[in-house]
Amino acid sequence: MSPFWDKIQTSQNVYSLGLYEEFHMQSKTFVVPNIGCDGCVKTIVNELSQKQGILSVKADKDSKVVSVEWDAPATWDSITETLKEIDYAPEQELMP
Repeated sequence: MSPFWDKIQTSQNVYSLGLYEEFHMQSKTFVVPNIGCDGCVKTIVNELSQKQGILSVKADKDSKVVSVEWDAPATWDSITETLKEIDYAPEQELMP
C-alpha cells in the first residue's frame, strides 16, 4: 500500500484534506412491503446493482428487509427513486 493510503486511513486530517465525502460509504437497512417472492428480490438486487456507486445489495424474501451500501455518486434519494420506479418503495428504515 502506498504511503498516501496509509496517511488517509490513519490520519485525523481526512476532513481537512477534503476527502471525507469521497471515502465515506453509507448504508441503510429498510423494509420493502412489496417483496413477495425470489423474483422480487432478484429484481431489487439487479436494478440497484446497476447503479454507479452501489457497493452491496442484500434482500430477504421472508423478512422483506433490504440492506444497501453505497458510495458517491449514488445517493439515498437516487436509490429510493429507483426502488419507487420498479414498485418496491421502502416503507420503514430499520435501525442498525
